[in-house]
Formats: sequence, C-alpha cells, structure tokens
Amino acid sequence: MQKLRKVSIVGATFLLAAATGHMMQTAQGPETAAPPATAMSAAGPDAPTVRPMAVTGLTIADVAALPGLPARRVADEAPLAALPPPAEPAVVGFAAASCAPATLTLEATKRGLVAVKLAAPCHPMERLHLVQGPLDVSLWLDAEGGWNGFLPALSATPAVDFRLPNGEVVTAQTEVPGAAAVNRVVLLWTGAAEVHLNAYEYGSDYDGAGHVQARMPRTPDTPLGGYLLSYGGVDEGAHAEIYSAPTGMTGTRFDLEAPVTAATCGRDLSATVVQIRAGQIGAPVPVTLAMPDCDQLEGSVVMPLPEEAFSLAAVN
Repeated sequence: MQKLRKVSIVGATFLLAAATGHMMQTAQGPETAAPPATAMSAAGPDAPTVRPMAVTGLTIADVAALPGLPARRVADEAPLAALPPPAEPAVVGFAAASCAPATLTLEATKRGLVAVKLAAPCHPMERLHLVQGPLDVSLWLDAEGGWNGFLPALSATPAVDFRLPNGEVVTAQTEVPGAAAVNRVVLLWTGAAEVHLNAYEYGSDYDGAGHVQARMPRTPDTPLGGYLLSYGGVDEGAHAEIYSAPTGMTGTRFDLEAPVTAATCGRDLSATVVQIRAGQIGAPVPVTLAMPDCDQLEGSVVMPLPEEAFSLAAVN
C-alpha cells in the first residue's frame, strides 16, 4: 500500500344483503250467477226462435287445507370459533401502541470488558448514541429495539449511557476490577471519511505479525498481545476504534491512517485520540490530517503518534 505521510495535530370490510321475496295469491269469493237470457221475438214468422240459455258460472270453492305439520324447533347453530387477528407486517419507525420501557444491564467480564445489553422495544431500528466517558458513538438498534455487545471499560467503575432519539437517556454503571490491568488508545472521529488506528507491537512493520488494525483486529482472548474493537454503524455518525493491551506491554508504536478517496481528498480530517493508562483517562488530543488534492485517489496519509505521549507505559 502506498502511503503519503503528512502530519498535523490539532405502519375491508364487505356487507352482503340477501333479500327474500314472498308472493301471496288470494282466492276470489263465489261469483254471482248470470241472470237467464230473456226471449227475443223475431220481426217475422220465419224468424228463428232463440232459446233461452243459462250461463253457469263456476264457483271456486275453498282451497283444500294443507295437512297440518307439527312445529319443529330450529336446531341451534354450532358456535363458530373466533378468527385470529390478521398478521400485519411490522412497519419500521412505528412503535407498538404499548411497549415496555427501555432497560440497560452491564456485567463485568474478563480482560477489562463489560457485557452490555440494551432493550428498548419502543425504538426498533432507530439510531442512538452510546456514551462512556470520552467515548461517544452512533449505533443502530435491531428490529426488536435491542443492542448487545462488549465495551472496553475505560475506568474501574464505568457508567454507560444510551441516548435515545426521543431524548430519553438510559444509564447503568458497574464495577470492573480488571480495568486497571489494561491500557488503551481510543481514536474518535465523525463522518463517512475513514480514519484508522494502527498499533505496531514488538517492532512490527506494516501488515506484519504484530500489526494490529481494523482489517486484522484480533479478539480479546488473543494470547499474542493487544486487540482492536471498532464501533459506529452509521455512515455520517460518530465512530471509534479502541486498541487494548495488558499493562505489561511496552514499546508499541501507533499511527493514524486515512485512505485517499473521493470522500477524503482535498480536505482536512479531524479526529481525537485519548489514552487510558491503568484505568486513568488522559486528556483528549485533537488531531488533523491534511489530505492531498483529488488528482490521484490512491494511497493513504499516515500520521505517527508521538511515542512520548502514547507509550502505554503505566502511570508512575
């Protein structure tokens, strides 16, 4: 990797109507018989005689009654089981109508670390700030409004705050007996432009066996020496990288590295470095990395940190 070294510190209901029609036919009463026709006389002797005729009308008698049927009780309808409510997909950004208040628990673990568990069910998938002493980073809560992880204890009795989007602050504090046995160097910066912390143990060179960095961070249980933890999942938010090593390790060198990209070129990048030695937090040191112009987007700018100020030697 080419390096350019430049240093400066500073989320219908339907109705169905069925109508039944009923048609009623009523029998008419008996009809009155027509009177007999009267005789008619012809004008002459040869005229035919018209016989009187009686028109017999048919009388509709009563309709024969239908046989009586015994009354039958309508059977009871079988009860219907209640339908389950429809499953609705969760809508990001809307909390349940009633949800439990946020809770935060801390538990001290080995190697000066704190196990952190936040439950904020009213704030799923929301952004918040995690604060511990000088450490202030931006994080995203998961779909259930939770965040679990490990934090380096920056003091023997660290207090951890989660600052929720609605202004609520959830706080917890615990004792970490092993905090004083670990030295740390903390790099803080804000924004999408990347700045990284490099630690060189036992005289290692860049990418050597003793080079601890974000790409090769090791884990807290490493037997090799120190390790690096990174925080900050929000591009434009606050980020941190924290190197930790036993207090017995000395001679580790540090530098800051900023890749030359379209997000970093032609500007000054600001960051802060804080050293914790034997559980005691040092004064924040502001730094500035002057980045080259955007003519050539390759390489990195590297800023060595003064060994006399960042030696990780125990406090006398």
